[in-house]
Amino acid sequence: MTLTLDMSPTLINRTAVFNICNDIARIFADVDPWLYYFGVTVKQAPVAEEADTLKGILFQALSMAGEGRFDESRLNFGNVLRPSRKDGERRFFIDPLYILFSDLYPTDIVTVLDVSTVTQPEWHSPAVVALYAKAFEKLCQVQPKVVTISDNTAYTFYANYGFPLDRMRTVHLYSPGHLRDGLGAPPLHAVKPYFLFVGSLEARKNILGAMHAFRCSGLHERGYQLLVVGGRGHGAPEITQLAENTPGVTLYGYASNEDLCSIYAGATGFLYPSYLEGFGVPLLEAMMYGVPSIASTTGACPEVGGPHVAYCDPDDHEGMAEAMLHIAAMDPQARTALATNMRGWVNDRFSFDAFAANIRDAVLG
Repeated sequence: MTLTLDMSPTLINRTAVFNICNDIARIFADVDPWLYYFGVTVKQAPVAEEADTLKGILFQALSMAGEGRFDESRLNFGNVLRPSRKDGERRFFIDPLYILFSDLYPTDIVTVLDVSTVTQPEWHSPAVVALYAKAFEKLCQVQPKVVTISDNTAYTFYANYGFPLDRMRTVHLYSPGHLRDGLGAPPLHAVKPYFLFVGSLEARKNILGAMHAFRCSGLHERGYQLLVVGGRGHGAPEITQLAENTPGVTLYGYASNEDLCSIYAGATGFLYPSYLEGFGVPLLEAMMYGVPSIASTTGACPEVGGPHVAYCDPDDHEGMAEAMLHIAAMDPQARTALATNMRGWVNDRFSFDAFAANIRDAVLG
């Protein structure tokens, strides 16, 4: 069996998916996999010139596919070679979007991160919704093996598409290594104590709700601020406007891995009221840093946070405000005990070693 890992997301994605793709490449390094970059199969990552060419072609293909007029013959790959699929080749797609631009066999494996483009299309651009609708339709027609990153995602995918449960397997994600390495980093030097949100500025993340809850809590009058860390996404203009009109809210923007370690280390509390998460890596990160956390009752957050996180309905701003006040009033002993329990939960259930073993079994088994 020849294994090929689809690394296409790394051409345009620099978020958690980028790190997951690179970690998966390391996990399977011993089987000498081929790497698939949007139609190009290689043994090593493409050089800068080739990567730029492929990135441009990928954006062109995504644009055409979103408009329902994808035609592979119109894509100009220039001097980049495109070998055909090898005998006995099994492809592992880390994002279902990219099966649109490849042949797909029942022996392949496809990761489904979430299905919010189906359940809540208003949270995404129309082009993204159209692309994932096509991808999920193809997935159901071919029925390859599917890996989901939470039980919540698996059951939601089954409920919406009737995809066979015996063709799906949940493999939970893990606490990122670069943040584990940063444990013990000096806390962010902030003038005021702060509650923290980490994630892209998207409507589905419910940052508007986080800001309403912060204002409702009155913590600004007590000298606290709400620090929102993340790049712009679908819904950013409305989030930016409310932030500018909510005292105590700071939009930090994108943070490097090094800075993010210090930001987590200095936070009084973590607020994650997302309407839907396929997993919720930032919640796991906050727990790893021992930050008392509040998350929504929806999506995979309860599956990730377990019994050590406070949960609120994402639209219950008063409930979130009350939970924030409780965290602000915690004494050092209570915070230390909670941090110990959270780190134990993360280490026991979401280690990188467990992920590596489970994903190898799912792909190679």
